[in-house]
Amino acid sequence: MALTEEMFLEKLNKLSNTQQGIENMSSWCCFWRNDARRIVQWWEEAFSRADKTKRLTMIYLANDVLQNR
Repeated sequence: MALTEEMFLEKLNKLSNTQQGIENMSSWCCFWRNDARRIVQWWEEAFSRADKTKRLTMIYLANDVLQNR
């Protein structure tokens, strides 16, 4: 199975602003670490379209990936 943008966006759209939700998505992103460049590109595109609340959650996700994984 290959990672697709649709898979990533589906997970990102379901991302909840909870510690557990962010940790789960962070682990999922790290599982696909060989596709990190694409994930970052998709994340950036989604971030630019997101509302303020979703952006904050996405920043928490990025922080968790960078600090803990």
